[in-house]
Formats: sequence, structure tokens, C-alpha cells
Amino acid sequence: MNSELLSAGAALAGVALGIVGTLMAARIQAKGSHAQAEATYRAAVTTAQTQYAATLEQQNRAAQRAAYVAFIAAFNAFQRAMVPAEARAGRDVPEPLLEPLDRLHAAITAVELEGPPEVLAAARSVTQRAVELADMLYELGEILESWRALVAGRHVDEARNAHTAVLRVHEVARAIPMTHRSLHDADRQVRAERMGEYGEAWLAACESAESALAAAVAVGALTEDQAADLLWDVSSKDEGTPQTAREHRESFTNAAASFIEAARHYLNDTQPRTT
Repeated sequence: MNSELLSAGAALAGVALGIVGTLMAARIQAKGSHAQAEATYRAAVTTAQTQYAATLEQQNRAAQRAAYVAFIAAFNAFQRAMVPAEARAGRDVPEPLLEPLDRLHAAITAVELEGPPEVLAAARSVTQRAVELADMLYELGEILESWRALVAGRHVDEARNAHTAVLRVHEVARAIPMTHRSLHDADRQVRAERMGEYGEAWLAACESAESALAAAVAVGALTEDQAADLLWDVSSKDEGTPQTAREHRESFTNAAASFIEAARHYLNDTQPRTT
């Protein structure tokens, strides 16, 4: 009887162990299925996030490109307006530049929104140079017109002689102190005597320029005000107005080229964006 009980007990234990094994295997399988499902879910989330980021990046690049193109169009319009603006400069901000300046300020708003900082900095430099150029035309536009009348004078010989003479004044004036460059007859002789040989050259250059300018005025190549403006311009500055205007135009043009380079570099950068 004991042997039979032992045999039955052993059989029952075997069945129990088999059930436990089956249950454990099922549990392991369930855990494996759950882990696989979790991994699949996470992979799907990662894929969705990656696709969303790629789509967003593409949209951002398109918006940035549109902002940059609009800004380039705005400063090109300003650049085209500079020539007629110079011809009508003085007394107020030249009218041909008012609308292009407004357009430039409006265009930079989109660049401020789209960024990045290095492109925005380049855009702000363009806008600043444009404002400085407009201010220069406001301050010195009438003198620029006097120079233009001199260079493109209808009476070639008189205009050429006057041009040579005023450039000589500028050449001599740069070698003497600014405080000594008086154009008043009462002061000029005294100041010239104090400067020795420089004063003699200065006095001779001024007298020669006045004579040449008077000849240009006499034939109608210049007005008396224009002649006075030209003589004052070459005497009172280390750089004449034409050179100042040229430097402002070049500064604007260089800033515009730098913006294009910064925008192109950023748009062509294929490295993943972290911001």
C-alpha cells in the first residue's frame, strides 16, 4: 500500500511540476510578447518623432529661405534707388529711398523671426549701412550734386581746370591742421603766415581754386553756391564728399554680400539642427 501511495504521489508531483513548467513558460512567453510590443511601440514613437522633426526642419528651411529671399530683394531695391536718390539729395531724406528703406525694415522682421543669430546679425548690418547711406545723402547731398555738376559740366575746359584746382586744395589741406583751414580772406593770410611753407602752398592753392571756380561760374558750368560748396568741402575735411559717398556705398554693398554668404552657408549646412 505504501508503495502504491508513493507511486501515486510521484505521478501527482510529476503532473504538478509539468503544470508549473507550462505556466512558467507561458509567463515567460507573455513577458517576451509584452517586451516585444513595448519595443515596437517605442520604435513607432521614435519613427514618428523623427518624421515630425524632419518635416518641421523642412518647413523651417523653406520659411527661412523665403525670408532671406525677400530681404535680398529689399536691399537690391534700395541699391537700385541709390543713383536717383543721389541726384535728388539734400534738405530731406531723398524721396527715392523712402519706400526702399521702409521695405528693408519690413523685410528684416521676418529674418528676426526665422534667425539664426549669425544671419540676423548680417541682416542688421545691411539695414544699418542703408540708414547710414541715406543719412549721408541727407547731410551731403547738395555737395554731391555740386561735384556732379563739376565733373559732368557742360563747359569741359573750365570744369576740368576747376576740378584740378579744387583737388589741389584738398591735397595741400590734408597736410595742415584742421583748425588752420579757414577760407575767410581776413583769416587766411594770417593763418598762412603761421604755417610757413605749408601756408604758402595752402594760400596759393586756395587762390588758384577760387580763380578756376570763378571761371566755371562765369560760363555757367557751376553756380556761385556750388563753387563755394566745393571749395569748403575740399578745405574742411580730410576726405572729400565723393570719397565719403563711395565708402558708404561700398560699405552697404559689402554688407549685402556678407548677408548672402551667411544665408547661403546656413541653408546649405546639412548637419542636424539642435535648436
